[in-house]
Order: sequence, then C-alpha cells, then structure tokens
Amino acid sequence: MDDALELVLSKLEGVRQHGGYWMARCPARDHEDREASLSVARGTEQPVVFKCHANCDRDAILDGLGLTLADISKPREQRDDGRWTPFGEAIAIYDYVDEYGTMLFQVCRTLDKKFPQRKPDPARQSGWTWNLSGVRRVLYRLPAIIAAASAGTTIYIAEGEKDVHALERAGATATTHASPAPMSSSSPITTSPAAGTQPISGAACSLSRNLSGSSGRPPAKTRPIT
Repeated sequence: MDDALELVLSKLEGVRQHGGYWMARCPARDHEDREASLSVARGTEQPVVFKCHANCDRDAILDGLGLTLADISKPREQRDDGRWTPFGEAIAIYDYVDEYGTMLFQVCRTLDKKFPQRKPDPARQSGWTWNLSGVRRVLYRLPAIIAAASAGTTIYIAEGEKDVHALERAGATATTHASPAPMSSSSPITTSPAAGTQPISGAACSLSRNLSGSSGRPPAKTRPIT
C-alpha cells in the first residue's frame, strides 16, 4: 500500500475494503455521515483519489482529515528529504542499529514532540513502514553499549535519545529505549547475547532534564548501570 493511501485510510473511520477500493465515513466537518459515503482508491496519476457520494467538497474532506493536497499528491521522495512523518516533519531522526551497526529501525522526533517509529521496507515506494511489527527491539547505541559492558564501564540510562546525546557530549556512555516499551517491562530489549553481555532491563532510572551543567559530568539524578 502506498504511503499516501495508507495515510488517508489511517485517518478515516468505518473503513471497509471492497475489492480495489475502500468505503468510509466522510470526515468533512459539516457532514454528519452515519453511513460510509466516502470512496477511496489508488489513483492512476496520483497516489490516492477519493469522492464523497454526498458531494462534499474536496478541500472540506482534506480539512477534516487534517491534510493538504500536497500531502496526498506528490510522491514522498519529491516532498521531502526523508524527514516526512505522519505527524509532521521530523526535526531529528535516531537510528537504532544491531551489534554490527546495521540499522533495524528509526525513531523520528517532530517539533511538537511526537515520536513516530519506522522500519526499512524496500517493498514500499518510500522505503519505510510506519510501525515496528516484527522488528528486533534493541537499546539505543547498542554497539557502544556492548563495548562499555564488556569493559565494565558505567552505562547511564536516559529518558530519550536527545538526552543520550547530551550525556555523550559530557563524556559518558548512555542508552535509552524506543517507546512504548519501558525499561521496567518484560519486553525483549537486549544487548547481543553473542557478545557475552546480559540483557539490560528492569533498571530503575531517572534522568534530570537539566543537562546544561558546566561540571562536564552526567547529572547527579541519573542512575547508572555498572
């Protein structure tokens, strides 16, 4: 399924597929659609086309979806440089890699602090699928964490990727996890068993959000794993 089509369908209610098209309740604000009046399909010249059979205006439908014509018209690679997300442009993109440095998935950060996650998908035109289904979940900066664990170096757990980078600038080794799996859960977020390290899980930690201290050391409220 193309990105634009998937994006539109994800924002609709009462979606039902009928062969090569979908029917859903029209999202136009002035249309109290109690039946599925909106038809949606792949276009021949555009990624997605739709029509309300109660004759709602195209712009009213887009407004109800919270989208613009550009969002559903242009191929993704022409819209952006890889920073497009379903929640707006990413202002930062964090790679989660395996022990060999191969990327498994990415976490994107938007201006309004949404964190959509995506995995590589060569079958899609965009090259991405916006979920982590079936993906091995690992700690952020895994190769560095394995090396630090093997050397007996203190590893700090941060609240997010941005905080990991701040700790690294302070000279520390740090990691975090991709939400929604918390560090205290039983989710299989692990380092590499082949490297002889133990899973890092169940660690109580709290990172101070104030990382602007001039001491050059990690914040005092950060709890390390040693």
